[in-house]
Amino acid sequence: MGSSTTWPENDVCATLDGSLIQTHNCVATGQYIFIVLPIGIWTLNFLELQVFAAVEMSYPDACVACAAGVYKAAAGEGLCESCAAGTFNPHLNATRCLDCYAGADSPETSVALEACLCAAGFELNETAFACDSCPAGSSNGAEGGRCAACANGTFSAAAASTACSVCEARSASYASPRTFCECDAGYDALQTCPANSSCLRCRACPADFFKDTHGDAGCEECQANSESDAASVPQSSCRCSVGFSQLGEAECAACEPGFFSDTLDAEVCELCGERRFANVSAMSECHICWLDSESNGNFTGCDCNPGFTPMGDFACESCAADTYKETRDNTACLACRADSQSAVQSFLVEHCECNAGFNLVLVLCS
Repeated sequence: MGSSTTWPENDVCATLDGSLIQTHNCVATGQYIFIVLPIGIWTLNFLELQVFAAVEMSYPDACVACAAGVYKAAAGEGLCESCAAGTFNPHLNATRCLDCYAGADSPETSVALEACLCAAGFELNETAFACDSCPAGSSNGAEGGRCAACANGTFSAAAASTACSVCEARSASYASPRTFCECDAGYDALQTCPANSSCLRCRACPADFFKDTHGDAGCEECQANSESDAASVPQSSCRCSVGFSQLGEAECAACEPGFFSDTLDAEVCELCGERRFANVSAMSECHICWLDSESNGNFTGCDCNPGFTPMGDFACESCAADTYKETRDNTACLACRADSQSAVQSFLVEHCECNAGFNLVLVLCS
């Protein structure tokens, strides 16, 4: 291509001879001038060079235009980059991608505006050509979809909802738009909602409470010494607790010591039976007397049998050797007379026998 003369800016790739067709691989990427000379002219004056034909050569490393959906922002050897999500590019040779309209999104490498879709929870405002959030009481769960009102039994408390939430058990969304749920009878709305939410989170009235109307009001407490199941509706659900008996329509009285009640809403308290006791009021069952004891006369405690003495509050132990106890009560064992001895668990004074060498005279050993 030209003579072997070297230009200051670029080496000449090859020198042509008289052959009609020659092939030369110049290797380097760039622009080259092909000089086509008239027949019979074999030399050129480079100072008076006239280009008869010129083309641009493409080699594997040549510059290629960025396609639609990609771009390249700066000159250099870098590659074209994909348009990011939320943008698009319909042009070749683009240096930037175009943004979707407000609130819309698109996949990476999008090539058209039609790829821009409103996100779930929004819908296209065709007048303003922008995405509007779904109002509270409605939702849209699909990209590019339309907002729809929440059905009965569901609600959305905030704008831009992607789905309507289902009302919890024993509640419904009565008002329209359906932005909250109201509780049924037996349930209250006292639980705190998440921040920035207008929802009502229903819960069953706890045990010992009742609520006989639907709505947002709290549950009412049962009368003293009574109880009810969770989610109770009428006041009559409140029944006297075990250990108590009915005293009028809405009053409960504790069973006195020695008595008990083991059923809800008992009409009267019952007396403890043999070898059982109730030492405090409001007992739901009587305790069993401990070993070597019997119930006292009013069934409020147990007395140690003869030959036994209290050991702490709820046990009896045998009288020690050389002591005795003749009564059923909770007194201490007595020491035998002087110069006498007895076995353990002695329950008569006669069990204290004089030692060898001593005789019983009246009540003394001498």
